[in-house]
Amino acid sequence: MRIADESREQWVKDLSAILGVTDTRVAKDLYVLLKNLSCHSILEQYLENPDTNEFKINISPYGTGILKRQEDGTFIISDITICPSFLSTLLNTILTKESLLYRSTYEHVKSRIRYHLENFSESGEFYSE
Repeated sequence: MRIADESREQWVKDLSAILGVTDTRVAKDLYVLLKNLSCHSILEQYLENPDTNEFKINISPYGTGILKRQEDGTFIISDITICPSFLSTLLNTILTKESLLYRSTYEHVKSRIRYHLENFSESGEFYSE
């Protein structure tokens, strides 16, 4: 039985865009890997103490939190701590009103175009590397 993951499609869409892939299998595989890493970390904590109902979790890229098991078997995330590097980037992004993601993508594309144009002017071959 497959359980629907409401956030999965957004993760896959974002990962596909960031990785620059049209075949979403790569993004889906990366999503599954990240999910399995999280579950593995929780399993290690559980094996250390099977009576625990609280697990320290990594909430990348934001920080850390505590995953708490409730009496009804559900889980909630509490005690979220924002890591300083995320907070610094967030505040800088809001202050400058400029997305670092777009800027880094723009710089990468610009450098690749420059490389290809220089290569073309020297060799007459546009795509050789």
